[in-house]
Amino acid sequence: MLKQPYDTKTVSVDFAPLLGTSGAIVSQVLSITDEGNVTSVFSTASIIGETVVRWRITGGVDGELVASTVQVETSQGTIREAVCIVEVIDHQIISGEVFSPVSSFNWDDFDNQLSRWDLNDLSSVLVGDDELGGQLGESISRVNDISGSGLECNLLQPLDARRPTIVDDEGLHVASFDGTDDWMVGTWLSGNVAQPFTVIAVIKATNNTSRQVWDGIASGAQAQLRLNSSSEIEMDAGTSLVGDFFNVNVTRIVTTVYNGTESALFVNGNNQQVVGDVGTQALGGIQMGSDRLTTSFYRGYLKYVVVLDGVVSVDDHNAIGEWLANRYGIGWTEAPPAVP
Repeated sequence: MLKQPYDTKTVSVDFAPLLGTSGAIVSQVLSITDEGNVTSVFSTASIIGETVVRWRITGGVDGELVASTVQVETSQGTIREAVCIVEVIDHQIISGEVFSPVSSFNWDDFDNQLSRWDLNDLSSVLVGDDELGGQLGESISRVNDISGSGLECNLLQPLDARRPTIVDDEGLHVASFDGTDDWMVGTWLSGNVAQPFTVIAVIKATNNTSRQVWDGIASGAQAQLRLNSSSEIEMDAGTSLVGDFFNVNVTRIVTTVYNGTESALFVNGNNQQVVGDVGTQALGGIQMGSDRLTTSFYRGYLKYVVVLDGVVSVDDHNAIGEWLANRYGIGWTEAPPAVP
């Protein structure tokens, strides 16, 4: 129950969704204040082979309809949004239904995916001795590549003491790197990823001395992202391209386009854009959470990472960015072309 400065009462409501087949039921518990306001809690419930992963209720008073956004995640990892309307009468919600999908985002539409890792989705995360799934506090031994590209760049860490752990952040399970010795590594079956390529990542640094977010593992193929000693976001593939100060304890969507002299760095879309030269190094495998020599470590959360072949298009960048922003409840400003 969410803590409030006033008394609350709880009601359980069944929503009859128009997503899925007839008769599907989603149950959600909401807290109703004496003033008729509605506050939200997170829950998980089954809906025709899909999972409701987040509800956002927006308040309301007696006699009014309350609009809510519902995010549903398919078995393929695709999140779609739907809208929920509930009615508040005498401080109780008496009816509601999920209707009208407002997003048709599908990762299968992006055929330039090289790798994709969802560090929130326990169906693609292994703990311990390759046990699928996991609980809070357990260490992550493997994160499967869910891109479907066939390159199978799964992130691995065989040493228990070097593994990130599962923690809760804003109602979602995430991978936490301790900034001391945690890291994971993956390699592509095709070998090095040559420029141009794009990496879009959702990260949340928890310390302003955080350093290497990722690095290439092959000598001379070390395209990387780091937070420098001035707490600025910085990409590098032989030459540094430096962005602005990077706040800690704030979830950001960072896009890095590695394309020689026409490379680009974005944060949350067009909230920050830096264009310039990063050098020509490839990405020779990827080491998450540290540099390839394990001398500089990242302290914070990694939530979602996707590697795309080529320079991301304007439409694809904004579609992916908006989907990630909706998933993690953060802002996204429409991004311009990666190459002006």
